[in-house]
Amino acid sequence: MTKILMRGNCSPLSNPTISELIRDNTIGSNSGNMIFQASVMRALMKKDTRIDFINTRNEGFRDHEIDRLKNQYDYFVIPLANAFRSGFLTELTNLRRMVERLDLPCIVIGVGCQANLSGKFSTKPEVDEQAKLFVSSVLEHSATIGIRGEYTAKYLKNLGFSEGRHFEIIGCPSMFMFGEDLPSPRPHDLTPRSRINFNRKLALPAAAHHLIERLLQPFEDYWFVPQNYDDFKLLYAGKPLGKINADKDAGTYPLTKDDPICRAGRIRGFLNIPSWIRFIKKGDFTFGTRIHGNIISVLSGVPTYIFAPDMRVLELAEYHNIPHRTVREAYDIRDLFTLYDETDFSSVIRGHRERFAHYVDFLNKNGLPHIWDGSEQYKDSQTPYDIAVRRTRFHAPVRPYITHNRLKRKLINRAYGQAQKERKEIIQARKKMDADL
Repeated sequence: MTKILMRGNCSPLSNPTISELIRDNTIGSNSGNMIFQASVMRALMKKDTRIDFINTRNEGFRDHEIDRLKNQYDYFVIPLANAFRSGFLTELTNLRRMVERLDLPCIVIGVGCQANLSGKFSTKPEVDEQAKLFVSSVLEHSATIGIRGEYTAKYLKNLGFSEGRHFEIIGCPSMFMFGEDLPSPRPHDLTPRSRINFNRKLALPAAAHHLIERLLQPFEDYWFVPQNYDDFKLLYAGKPLGKINADKDAGTYPLTKDDPICRAGRIRGFLNIPSWIRFIKKGDFTFGTRIHGNIISVLSGVPTYIFAPDMRVLELAEYHNIPHRTVREAYDIRDLFTLYDETDFSSVIRGHRERFAHYVDFLNKNGLPHIWDGSEQYKDSQTPYDIAVRRTRFHAPVRPYITHNRLKRKLINRAYGQAQKERKEIIQARKKMDADL
């Protein structure tokens, strides 16, 4: 049996409840992480493969833990998003130290950098240094690393690495969830009665928030799909999103349980991929600024349009031919009806098979066994991952907290208290093990 250790907060098949998500942050602060982790898992999960997940967020690993992992697993697979940034520096350092000590193939899939729309990389010297060390360490354990797009390629070239020799552009593995085929976007006539899904994050310019709200005005059947950890706490427990700058204008982005969109009940938060796809499939059109919130719409066969707020979103939209424009370019949009009529949503299909073949080449080059390597034949939706999904009764979407519910508050407080107790026990157990060694 092949045993794979994969970086991630939890397995996409683990089916956490909302209280577990809040207690353990099973989404890694962004539910979009579930999508590319699920795609990689589906690709690598063969009949004779076991995949376990490991959280690398909080701290480094002791020598005896590294020895156990070396003896237990055949590969360490590291799906990543925009990891070359200040906010990820601690975990990037932990990952680099872990890779250096693991005597295993260590494969990085889909890593990217942070850059604004002017093309200026928003990294600090310490991030650049750690990124260089990380890439160098991974290359000691793999043939090449897979990166998200052209802007990340430019960043790594500035650090002294070469495309083709050290890294290659593979886009986001989430786009290859279903292999060489993508569902064709279902054509609809967009009308005021159409069902609209939209996504955005709080940290956007005020003009971007107002743009999204203006475009939604003609519609009554619209649904907001948030992705951040704090959004889930607001949805489930009614906990406000916290303080924002007094001069920050976030439009009608829901900050408290009393905001209109919460009271209208037009928000859904997703704990798993299957329920997310089922919900999005009911829509006629999806738009917004979140890359994975829009990718899951593409995977659902729904016409999708991205307003890219930065280069990390833009490079993926460009590579995968997802209809898009930058947020700055979007300010002149008259209405969604015009945008919809003028957009060729089938562009995402063009070149997909060639991009998929390149992705498979990357997996082969790094010696990873996968469901497309020809050793086993799987019919449509009959992969081990698909079968496991069908056998699992996944939890429903999270609806907005509207009324004062003391029971929910009590459950949340109890979950936080239990998590704190468990962390203390783990720390004490680590200290005892170190003392005994």
